[in-house]
Amino acid sequence: MSGAAIVAGLSFGNDLSQEERGRLYCILLDLVRSFEERFGSATCRELIGYDLSDTAALKEARDSGIFASKCAGFVEFCASEICRALE
Repeated sequence: MSGAAIVAGLSFGNDLSQEERGRLYCILLDLVRSFEERFGSATCRELIGYDLSDTAALKEARDSGIFASKCAGFVEFCASEICRALE
């Protein structure tokens, strides 16, 4: 989700009017809302069941293959949503 937010911000540029800033915020709020509706949460720990701030849990998550099996779908969803919103 953070990558999608960066892409959206870059697409608007640095010198935003109040109207553009408001549109960007709405796009990002819509992204978060649609993500939460689809997946039930926007928090990594809740989405994948691992506390990635814990070194042992991070290793366990990597070993489990969760990043490929679940996170790739989250990235795909965010990329699709942000591209649609920026059309």
